[in-house]
Amino acid sequence: MLKNKALYNVSTVRALLELFPHFEPDINKYEMNSRRKRKLKKRFLNKVCNTPVMKRLQKFLRKKGDLKTDSLDDYFEHLSNMWFEPFKHYARTQHVSSCGFEHTFLAELSRNGSETRVYGFHNWLYFHYLESLNKSLSYHGYSRRRPIGNNASKTFLLCNVFLDWQGCQRIGGFILGISPELEMAIYTLCIMYRTNDPDGCRISLGGSEVVVRAFEYYVKKQRYISSVFPVFDYQPWNLSVTTAKLPVSTRQREPKSMFMF
Repeated sequence: MLKNKALYNVSTVRALLELFPHFEPDINKYEMNSRRKRKLKKRFLNKVCNTPVMKRLQKFLRKKGDLKTDSLDDYFEHLSNMWFEPFKHYARTQHVSSCGFEHTFLAELSRNGSETRVYGFHNWLYFHYLESLNKSLSYHGYSRRRPIGNNASKTFLLCNVFLDWQGCQRIGGFILGISPELEMAIYTLCIMYRTNDPDGCRISLGGSEVVVRAFEYYVKKQRYISSVFPVFDYQPWNLSVTTAKLPVSTRQREPKSMFMF
C-alpha cells in the first residue's frame, strides 16, 4: 500500500501501479508475459488513451500522418508496439527482457559478478511505490529541484535525486507530481520527433520550459525506445551508474522520504 493512499483514486495512476509488480527488473532474468500482465497492460493503455491529453496526442499524430486512421484500436496498437515491444537492450544480457516502458516508467538492473548497474528511474510513482513497500530503496536527498508551472501551487517539481537500490547507488531524474497520461504524451512526442536531438526535446509545461532527452535503440533494423527522461541542462547524460559512493557534500538534504519536501 502506498503512503499516499489518495493516489489510488486516480484511475490512470492505479492502472500504472497495478502493472509495477509484473515486471522483472533484472535484465539477466527471463521476463514473463503472463495473461494477467497482458491484461493489465491493456487496461493501462485503455485508461491513458481515453484521457483528454492523450486524445489530443492522437489527433496530432493523425494530422502528422503517423496514424493511418482515427481508430482508437490503431492508436492503441501504435502505443503498445512503441512502449511495450520487448527487445534485448544490453549486449551482455541473455534474454529479451527490456522494453521502453520498463526502462522509463520503472527501472532495470544488471548484475555482473560483484558489479551492479541500475538503469532508468525516470518515474516518480515507481520511486514512491518502491519506497512505500520498502523494496530495497533508500532516498538520500536531492542534488537539484525546480518548480514547474506558472500557478501559485507549482504542482510539478523537476528533480535529480540520490538513491540506493539493490545495493547500487543511482542519481535519478524525473518530474514529481506529473500524471502517467501527461508523461506518456510528452515522451511519445519526444521519441517520435526529437529522438537523439543534441539540443533535447524542448516543451512548455505550465508555462515553464522543460527539456527531455529521448534515445532510440535498433535491433536488426527494428526501432525501439531506449530511454526518455527530463533534464536540467542540455549536456549529454550518462545513463549508466557508478558504484562509487556519492559525496556527502553534494547532498543538500536527507529527509526520510523524498515526499517530505
